[in-house]
Amino acid sequence: MATKHMVILFGGQSPEHDISILSFKGVYPSLPSGWKVFPVYITKQGGWFLQKNGDSVLQGKITQDQPCTLD
Repeated sequence: MATKHMVILFGGQSPEHDISILSFKGVYPSLPSGWKVFPVYITKQGGWFLQKNGDSVLQGKITQDQPCTLD
């Protein structure tokens, strides 16, 4: 069976920015094992950044070193 892929966007420019991060932390652990997850953090300023992995986000390690582009 082929690996399933999922992008999860969290953060964002709304006043609910921090709630969105908490929502990611609640949803990510319940995803089926074997899925390839691409967590993308959206800053309060609107920048999009791919995260190393979901486990890093769970540990509070949100980075801004790998911008997402539409190339």
